[in-house]
Amino acid sequence: MKFNFVYVKNDVYRKNDISKAQVEVSTSALENANEEDCRSLLDMLRANAKDIDEKKFGSISSFNFNRNVFYKGRWNELSKIARGLFIDTSTGHIAARGFDKFFNYCEGQFNTDAWLKGNLKFPATAYKKYNGFLGILGFDKSTKSFLFCSKSCIEGTYPTYFKDIFYELKKDEDESYFTSLANHMIESDSCLLFEVIDPKNDPHIVKYDREDLVLLDEVKLTQKFSHSSYEELCDAGKKFGFKVKEKIGVFNDWDELKSLIDEMQIYSRNCNEEGCVIEDAVGYHFKMKLGWYKFWKEMRRYMQKIAKGQVVSTSGLQTPLMNKVFAWMKAKPREWYQGKSIIDVRDEFEKEMKNGQ
Repeated sequence: MKFNFVYVKNDVYRKNDISKAQVEVSTSALENANEEDCRSLLDMLRANAKDIDEKKFGSISSFNFNRNVFYKGRWNELSKIARGLFIDTSTGHIAARGFDKFFNYCEGQFNTDAWLKGNLKFPATAYKKYNGFLGILGFDKSTKSFLFCSKSCIEGTYPTYFKDIFYELKKDEDESYFTSLANHMIESDSCLLFEVIDPKNDPHIVKYDREDLVLLDEVKLTQKFSHSSYEELCDAGKKFGFKVKEKIGVFNDWDELKSLIDEMQIYSRNCNEEGCVIEDAVGYHFKMKLGWYKFWKEMRRYMQKIAKGQVVSTSGLQTPLMNKVFAWMKAKPREWYQGKSIIDVRDEFEKEMKNGQ
């Protein structure tokens, strides 16, 4: 059999693919980098292997609390730190880190009305919570390259989603942009935290029309959590062209904040937002989810069981709307759910309800 080979020139490519190249950062910035030696923290993390998992990526390891901590509530100061924590084990320096673990309103023993009223320091600020996944952008000084991290990985599915979206959004920037960004991170001894919104590969509850990154925080590479002020974050966002998380409002006392909390718990149709993160005057954080978001997150659980043909207990259907949505979903054949997210299912339900079907 004879083959005819056809050669097609590809004119669609990144002429200078910065994503695969070293960044020529300032030598003085590297020499003057203020790096905290965290070997004692590294030893403690490894000594608590029953609660904290280590994944190795060359000289950098990630440390994250495991399912035992999450489901059994075995929280302490060490397990709260181990959430997207990346340490260069060859130097003992933190390479990238996320937020310390913080909790939802009325989750566990904290964040009840009584606890918040007695412990929050005002004023407290509420910021919009976005419905994607956490992307942590660090810079590896030894390889002079950016680190694209999720909560537990430098390589793999979610870091790749993050990296691809980052470079797609910055495809028109030249090398000087990335050099400036890397120098900024080195000189401030920080990493950047983003909400990565990927409606194609990683849909959640909130419907988004396109891929995006939202700058959530600039966090110092220190054992004790420390971050930039909102004003500093906005300055960095403006300088490097990042969308910055939205400030919802400032609350001067518990009564003002409680009004917001009560309002957010009421179901509001077609809200299409997750909720907010509230930070008090000394940096204590907690999350508040909207009634709309919690409703559809719960209905996603029912949808997944129906799609798998599992027996579903209806004891949790506590409102007329929950029963209505469940009955509608139950009437659909299992094969109808193939390839559909809860967003697709919700859109179809609301469409049919609008048309009176």
